[in-house]
Amino acid sequence: MSDVVLDSSAIMAVLNSELGQDIVLPRLQGAQVSTLIVAEIATILVRTGWRPKAAAERIEALELVAHDFTYDRAVAAGLLVAKTAGAGLSLGNRACVALALELDLPVFTAEQSWALLKDLDLDLHLIR
Repeated sequence: MSDVVLDSSAIMAVLNSELGQDIVLPRLQGAQVSTLIVAEIATILVRTGWRPKAAAERIEALELVAHDFTYDRAVAAGLLVAKTAGAGLSLGNRACVALALELDLPVFTAEQSWALLKDLDLDLHLIR
């Protein structure tokens, strides 16, 4: 198990061989993610031409540890809207941040806007 939380942009950097993948690759297997992040990855893959079955198989091969988006996690992500508004985080992004805060783990992202998150006790790592 990897002791990090990944957002979809970090995972997509690996899948698309993008800048920053070298930072994510050693942490990928067993990384912690919200099930909303899994849904985002599936959506991106299918929208970019992957067949649904192939996309599902590729996601499974990543060997991520997916945490259910429970009622409590949904409330936590929703409440983060006030502290993340300046960075323009989506619901999936806030679910990722909430999970990192809950698990007290570092979070990795390619989203530069996350650098604006100053009012959170978040161990944030930008991969590019």
